[in-house]
Amino acid sequence: MARFCARIRQAAPLTPVAMRDIYANTTVRRLAAALSAAKPAVETYAEGATEAPSRLAYALTGAAQLAFDAVAGLAGVAATQASFAFTYAAVQSPAALVGRAEIVVAAWFFGLNALAIAAKWAVIGRARPGTIKLWTPAYFRFWVARRLIGLAPAYLFVGEPLFNVFLRCLGARIGARAVIATPTVPVAADLFEVGEDAVIARRVVAPGY
Repeated sequence: MARFCARIRQAAPLTPVAMRDIYANTTVRRLAAALSAAKPAVETYAEGATEAPSRLAYALTGAAQLAFDAVAGLAGVAATQASFAFTYAAVQSPAALVGRAEIVVAAWFFGLNALAIAAKWAVIGRARPGTIKLWTPAYFRFWVARRLIGLAPAYLFVGEPLFNVFLRCLGARIGARAVIATPTVPVAADLFEVGEDAVIARRVVAPGY
């Protein structure tokens, strides 16, 4: 069945076919009708089309991305300096030094995860199926959310219940006892659903866009 789906994608690259479509449409006639009604997974811009992104939008989006990276970098440096200053303020006491180091590690871990979750809900909100045009404000918001979610250290716990909790906080619907082994975190997690006792292999790519 996987080879059959691959042959369909090879013949028609824009056809969004999956094995669940084969299960749902058990005859060739029904499958052809379902695939014909499905919207292509990729939209292309014809040369000279009115909806093609402009050079100005491209430049403005690039400038906004550069500004965001600069501000985020400065904030990261400031937070790192504050962490070192807080930790080494107790350098005269080994026990206090270890305690402060543990506090800093915990603050970075929970802080970055909380930042990723807050960014997803504040910048994107509840994700819905749709198309985001390149170099638009919506595209920039999605890019910012993906950038901040990528900083979350929760991916270190892939395959563990803690990673499932993180995905649920992003809006994903994860069934009981499911094992998510892929380290990629879906940005539009509201559209990511895994059933009970399911296992998502490490090689699966689930970027959520």
